[in-house]
Amino acid sequence: ARYLCRLLDEAERILDMREEEAGGPVQQVRLQAGPYGMPSLNIVGDTHGQLQDVLWIFYKMGVPSPTNHYLVNGDICDRGQLACEIWALFLAFMCVWPDSVHIQRGNHEDRLLNM
Repeated sequence: ARYLCRLLDEAERILDMREEEAGGPVQQVRLQAGPYGMPSLNIVGDTHGQLQDVLWIFYKMGVPSPTNHYLVNGDICDRGQLACEIWALFLAFMCVWPDSVHIQRGNHEDRLLNM
């Protein structure tokens, strides 16, 4: 639990910094060529707690990295039983490489829907 709390604190700091830099909640995803080649953007959505699906996507497309970016279009929660693990996985990659993961809130990440 201690490490998860540290992960959440660091992810919150990164998300607050992004919002501050953007001047609000709307952010731009910038892809720039770096020393490792041309970057790619993988758009993922509606995982609904299916960790196996996320791991399969990572296997096929590669894990988030400075040249392999992910835009997660929400709906991580609900239905499946492993939504917390998916959140932890994406937030861990975000903490290691802050520009590699961008998450948008879906309707299933609403407090009223998940009570």
